[in-house]
Amino acid sequence: MNTTENANHWQYAGGQSAMALLTPAVRATARNRARYAVDNNGSIDGAVDRLANHIIGTGPRLQVMTKNREYNRRYQKAFTAWAKRIGLARKLRLAVRAQAIDGETLGVYFTNKPLRHKVKLDFQLIECDRLAAPFNATQNDGSDGIVFDDFGNPMAYQVLRHHPGGLEAATGYDVDTYTADRVFHLFHCRRIGQKRGLTQLVATLPLYEQLRRYRLSVLAAAETAADLAGVIKTQTSPDNPDELEPLDPVDIVRRTLLTLPMGWDISQLRAEQPTTGFSEFSDSISGECAQPLQMPFNVAQAKSAGYNFASAKIDLMIFAKANDIYTDDVEELVLEPLLEKWHEEASRIPGLIDGSNDRDTPPDHDWFWDVNDLLDPREAGSKATLISNGMMSYAEYYGDRGMDWQAEQEAQAQALGVTVEEYRALLRQKLFGSPEPEENESGEQEQENEDTATEGNHAEAA
Repeated sequence: MNTTENANHWQYAGGQSAMALLTPAVRATARNRARYAVDNNGSIDGAVDRLANHIIGTGPRLQVMTKNREYNRRYQKAFTAWAKRIGLARKLRLAVRAQAIDGETLGVYFTNKPLRHKVKLDFQLIECDRLAAPFNATQNDGSDGIVFDDFGNPMAYQVLRHHPGGLEAATGYDVDTYTADRVFHLFHCRRIGQKRGLTQLVATLPLYEQLRRYRLSVLAAAETAADLAGVIKTQTSPDNPDELEPLDPVDIVRRTLLTLPMGWDISQLRAEQPTTGFSEFSDSISGECAQPLQMPFNVAQAKSAGYNFASAKIDLMIFAKANDIYTDDVEELVLEPLLEKWHEEASRIPGLIDGSNDRDTPPDHDWFWDVNDLLDPREAGSKATLISNGMMSYAEYYGDRGMDWQAEQEAQAQALGVTVEEYRALLRQKLFGSPEPEENESGEQEQENEDTATEGNHAEAA
């Protein structure tokens, strides 16, 4: 229907490309408004923090999966110590927060000589305001600071030396150019051809301000009713010399009864709100505002009143799936390049991770994250049944909980005062009634033992 109202509703719909819409001015306006909304709304500020806490948690944990367990432990210990020194988890949480609010975040690898670790590799987070082409540059594709090749691969990043809104004398011409292998760039891609990020809160920014205005209106109504306690009326003649002046305030002593002159009456104002559904309106707006973050209401508002266990778990499952996708992006774009650079530098330091013959490629590995799971005794029992039936491995079970199965079994064996081999033999006997693994015809078990011994000898020789 081409009515005037319908035409006005769709008047801003157009056919621009992704980067034609995401001009530097549009991104800056949305970014500044998102920061303002977060700074003035405790609900969304807390929601963004909870998003970072759920996704990153205490940080990623590296599990090396070679046959040489001693080499695995040494490698993991060295990487974990280095990660704590550079504040890896803290930086990743800040990167998630920046991406949600600003739309994108940038990291530059550098050599941190004062770092208290043998490996001096580090990275610095940079606000996306500084990812911009110098004033005298011409970029018509809207990439604004990113140089691409003919196939759309980023080749270099141009970073302003000073924040354009900072206290330093930023001219806009002082730019450092970094090759793409020294930079990671995280942003939420919403359209094909998009090269820069837009705040994830852009669709709900008006709702934040509506909720803020509504809250202020309710507060103003309550304050007005409280400040203006009542109105005194009279039926006497205006010529009465004892009459009060119009709109004169009259002090009322608390917890007392008053007597009024002949012909006077008093009525009290009621502290009514604009509507009786403030809580419902606030919850509705808050729930919609959390949708761009794929966050359920009970997480966004930090309350589960009215939820039963099943409902809360279903909502958290959706949130957990979105977080898994995000951590996969973090692994691909941040952790894997970071580990490659760390391995290259660590392998050149004698005694740190001896045992690796390949300085360019890290060993087989996996990443583990904190698991925000609701403990359900029935689910725990079903997993125990799957393990006993051989339908689930210990590696899968511990992996679902964000834990290293080898480390957990070693810790359990140590707590019981037995070796890891003895502990695993007891598990085999409990599950399958066989204390020792059977060798197949090809002698794979014997060959595995020989490979492990050989790798251990190489590690000692190195």
